[in-house]
Amino acid sequence: MSTTLSTTATVGSCHEKDRLFRAHSCAAADHIRAVLLLNERTGVMSKEDYEVIRRYADKAGHLEEQARVALERHTGEHGC
Repeated sequence: MSTTLSTTATVGSCHEKDRLFRAHSCAAADHIRAVLLLNERTGVMSKEDYEVIRRYADKAGHLEEQARVALERHTGEHGC
């Protein structure tokens, strides 16, 4: 029976992975809310309001993608 721990084994959790996971979750939730609002309000709101929300949804989608990539990069490099 070996008592040696691997350097990739975690006793607790990785704080950076937790932070990146939360950042991705928040970004994904923002993106989903914006897309749902667009879907719900299409045809009811003004064209100007639609464009504001569409730009926000696009930006939120971009931020979600960046957060996902950062999380994947961290887990790949850190092994957690």
